[in-house]
Amino acid sequence: MRNFPLPSRGFLVYQDTRLPPNYTPFGRITGGLDALRNIAAAGVADGSSDGAPAAGVVLDSVATARN
Repeated sequence: MRNFPLPSRGFLVYQDTRLPPNYTPFGRITGGLDALRNIAAAGVADGSSDGAPAAGVVLDSVATARN
């Protein structure tokens, strides 16, 4: 998910949500959802209900495919 036109920012949505129309989905999670749920379960860095994850996260690789 990206908030266009902001550059180089994106986030992973792992459950149903309602977002404004400037947030554009551009893919689908096809693996690793268990890891994403563990990151989400650790909470948010500032303790609020939304924001950067409390746990440090590094994406070692991301693959895209055109259907």
